[in-house]
Amino acid sequence: MDFDLHKHHGLEWRHAPLPELILGSAIGVLVWELFYVRTVMPRMHQWAEKQPFYSNLIHRPGYFSRTGQDDITVLFVIAMHHMSSGSLLMLGSFLGVPVLFELGGLLELGFEIADTFALIRGVWPYEHSRTPFIIRVAFLMHHLPGLFLIVPVLHMGLYEDPHIRAVCAWLLFAGGVSALAGSYVHTRDFEKPREMRQAALAMLFSSLVFLYARFIVFPMGIYHYTKDLDEAGSFGRVPTVVRALAVPMMIFGLITVRINLMKLIKYSARALGYNVELYHTSTVQKAGDGKKVQ
Repeated sequence: MDFDLHKHHGLEWRHAPLPELILGSAIGVLVWELFYVRTVMPRMHQWAEKQPFYSNLIHRPGYFSRTGQDDITVLFVIAMHHMSSGSLLMLGSFLGVPVLFELGGLLELGFEIADTFALIRGVWPYEHSRTPFIIRVAFLMHHLPGLFLIVPVLHMGLYEDPHIRAVCAWLLFAGGVSALAGSYVHTRDFEKPREMRQAALAMLFSSLVFLYARFIVFPMGIYHYTKDLDEAGSFGRVPTVVRALAVPMMIFGLITVRINLMKLIKYSARALGYNVELYHTSTVQKAGDGKKVQ
């Protein structure tokens, strides 16, 4: 007797109703604000303040913020969110369980909404006095396509396609890995050779994951998905919209990879014993004038 486990348990890739997406995204915003921002972040900040490396971070510029003291907390919170949501997308995709994929997508949609408003309004973690302009531009390029892609992926059932599932899962998970590596690097003392090597290795690992997700999985997934649609005779707006929204995502990737590769080169050179300036003196001065995360 034929037995389909997915059909038996109702595990089919479906078209998620809009009301469900609206409610799910609202819950996602609450999860981000109440759990990650108001619960995880203060506890992470309290822990960081007690560590021996924390006092030196006032003189180290951050990725998001002007100071490493602000940055270590922001990066850790974003890493925990992205890795948990990304893990749900990965599990849902590889195990063929749509509800896990949908849950991860809705949690990410809530984050995209909350973070876009924070970016536009210039509030935490994007206070304009602390966050470099290039970072704000990069993340605007990142969030807008995310907002416009997650809804059709779930509502139109596009996540039935394995290429789309791979793109969504890898982009989100890789973002979490990059943020976690950045947070870890802030705990390393660059004046100690062993810890400098650890920082360089963390940057190398996160850069490889980022490059694989952004410049292999993402373009190849979009190419194969739109190619499949074209071959199936779907010459409507979906392939064109997907290709168009892929452009700002690639811009974000190029901006971010430039920042990461410059850091990787400098960190690696310092780890190998070369006397390389890791950041400009003027940048250090600006970082020292920054404010702490409350």
